[in-house]
Amino acid sequence: MVLTASNTYNGGTTVSGGALQIGSGSSAGSIAGNLTDNGLLVFNRSDNPNFAGAISGTGGLVQAGPGTLVLSGTSGYNGGTTVSGGTLAVSGSLASSVNVNSLTTLAGSGSVGVLAVSSSAHLVPGWAASAH
Repeated sequence: MVLTASNTYNGGTTVSGGALQIGSGSSAGSIAGNLTDNGLLVFNRSDNPNFAGAISGTGGLVQAGPGTLVLSGTSGYNGGTTVSGGTLAVSGSLASSVNVNSLTTLAGSGSVGVLAVSSSAHLVPGWAASAH
């Protein structure tokens, strides 16, 4: 499922299987609240969205868009995190492992689990989301 509009509602979101993609490469698409991810959560935005909700579950997360995704919540999901496009900025915490692919960036002042960085990837520790 691909969400390409702003979605505001009370309660959380649950991905029971398959994939939930936020955006389709443009600046549109969002979700609100906490998220239980037992599948795959993909962010594909060209701008700089901030997701402040907590992410839990057994699924994974992919930052695929050319923009900067800011994760400012506390997330304890067990699946891996992959940066395959743009920048992932963590100002909260991620318990999962993080793979930073070539020509992408992991930034932030938050914390992540085990980190694997490709030789042509970028790390920007201490980056503050408010300064971007």
